Parts: sequence; structure tokens; C-alpha cells
Amino acid sequence: MAVLLLSTNPSEDHDEKMKGISLVAPPHEIGSEPFESIKQLNSDWVCVLPFAFGKKSPVDILFNHPRQWWGETTKGVAATIKHAHDHDLKVMLKPHIWMS
Repeated sequence: MAVLLLSTNPSEDHDEKMKGISLVAPPHEIGSEPFESIKQLNSDWVCVLPFAFGKKSPVDILFNHPRQWWGETTKGVAATIKHAHDHDLKVMLKPHIWMS
């Protein structure tokens, strides 16, 4: 809760709707072209959804694995966010863990 309070600017107008899309992590490295198309859709936001994989017993979380798609690795997530910011898009990072 403290992080949320410290990271919000009370002078910002929060009544405006977030216009954005969720991105599926691509299997291979991408350039900035998809983000130009996103801007043409009048989106202001993108949601980056990297996946990790977990086991319940014993508890183990696997991420940044060589068998994961490029867009799910830390390098891919960082590059995706940079491309979004380069196109003046705001980013919501929403990691997911698949449990087995």
C-alpha cells in the first residue's frame, strides 16, 4: 500500500480512461514496428504479460529460461518496455505464473 501511495501523483487527473491493449510475448525479437501500429489505434497504454512457470511441490519458479519465448525473458520484457516508451506509450507490467 505504501508503494502505491508514494508512486501516485495526486495532481494527476485519474478520471481519464486507459486506452490500451495487452501484448502477447513474441517468440522472437521484435523491432519497433508493432508499436507504431498500436499508436495508430489511439492506444496510450500497453500491458506486458511475461509468463513464468512454477511447481507446487517443492515450490519452484522458473523464468528467463532458454526455452521460453523471447518476449518472456528479462531481455525481451525490457526491450518491449523500451519500445513502448520510445513511442510514448505507458506500460502496465502484469507477470503471470503457470503452476503445475
